[in-house]
Amino acid sequence: MARRDVLVLCYHGVAPDPLHGEVTPEALHAQLSFVAGRGYRWATFTDAVGVERGERVAAVTFDDGIASAVEHGLPILESLGAPGTMFLTVTMLGWGGRIDDAGAKRLAARGWEIGSHTMTHPVLTNVDDATLHQE
Repeated sequence: MARRDVLVLCYHGVAPDPLHGEVTPEALHAQLSFVAGRGYRWATFTDAVGVERGERVAAVTFDDGIASAVEHGLPILESLGAPGTMFLTVTMLGWGGRIDDAGAKRLAARGWEIGSHTMTHPVLTNVDDATLHQE
């Protein structure tokens, strides 16, 4: 079996003046450039973790559908030839600085993978089995 070397970089948002744990555009570019310089090939999250490979593969993910990932992150990823994976919280689309349906479609049209980060963003370790199933 071929050796797998998979790196998943996880972010929330990208902002020039981070307030809530975002990374700056400059830091994102530097981090992704470093990874690319180490010989990693870019892939979506599903491709990176779901397919056996004998190469270095890296995926860039964003949680919660934060709109700044589109505004500031998308151009950086495109400049490096990297697709992204956006995990959306379905009931929060278009709310509180998050992307809306049109933003999700824009990302998908540009080769990004769109995944679910639950329906309502509960703390999953604090909910019962029925709620887990719904989420």
